[in-house]
Amino acid sequence: MKQKGISLIALIITIIVIIILAVITIFGVNGVVEKAREAKILQEISNEKEIVSAGVVQAKKGINSFNEETLGKAIDNIAGIDETYVFEDSDNLAVQFKKSERYYLVDKDGIIEGPVYSIEDEYAGDITKNGKYDGSEDKPFQINCIEDLVAIAIMSHGGNSELGLENNNFNRKYIELTRSLDFQSILSYNDYTTDKYGDLNTDRSRGRYKNRVNQNR
Repeated sequence: MKQKGISLIALIITIIVIIILAVITIFGVNGVVEKAREAKILQEISNEKEIVSAGVVQAKKGINSFNEETLGKAIDNIAGIDETYVFEDSDNLAVQFKKSERYYLVDKDGIIEGPVYSIEDEYAGDITKNGKYDGSEDKPFQINCIEDLVAIAIMSHGGNSELGLENNNFNRKYIELTRSLDFQSILSYNDYTTDKYGDLNTDRSRGRYKNRVNQNR
C-alpha cells in the first residue's frame, strides 16, 4: 500500500513537471516570466480597484458629502494610512497608490476610471521628442501632455523665439494625440507647476494644488 502511495505521488510530480516543460516549450522561459509579471500586475490592479470601490461605498454611506476628505479617510481605513494619496483633480477625485504609482479617478457619482498613469516626459514641449518623430505618417508628431499641446498651438500661430518654437503650419504633417488631456488635471501635465507658457491651469488661484505635483511619484 505504501509503495502504491509513493508511486501515485511520483506520477503526480511527473505530470506537473511535464506541464511546466510544455508551458516553457510553448512560451519560452522569457515568455513564462513575462506572463507571470503581467498576471501579477493585473492582480494588483484588481486589488487596487476593489479598495477604491470599497472606499467609495464607505465614503458615501450615511453622509451628505462625498469629497476628498471623506474618501481619503475611507480608503485609509481599508488600505492603511500612508498607502494612498487622495486629492481633487479637475472635476474628479484622484486616488494614488504610492507603491505602484497608479492613479484612479472617481467622479461625483462614484464611477471609477483607471488605472491612469502620470506623465513623465523628458521632452515635454518638444513634439519631435528630441528628433524621434518628424510628422510623417509613420512617425507622427507626439502630443503626450499639455506642454506639447500648448507648444504646437504656439508654433501654428507664428512661433515664439524665446521658447525656441519656430513658426509651423504643419501642412501635410501627421500629429498624434496619445491621451486625453485636461488643463485642470495634474495628470495631464509633465509638470503641473510650470509657468513656462503662462498660468495654464490657474493654479495661482488654486494654491492647494501647487505642492501636490510630483508628490510620491
